[in-house]
Amino acid sequence: MQILIIHDILFYKISLFIGFWLLGVFVITTIETRN
Repeated sequence: MQILIIHDILFYKISLFIGFWLLGVFVITTIETRN
């Protein structure tokens, strides 16, 4: 049961990191396209 909780936290952190990374890439590409 404890392993499952640790796995959920790890998955949450990874998905959060990927989400922020995609957001950053999207913002950068939008700014680059405007200029």
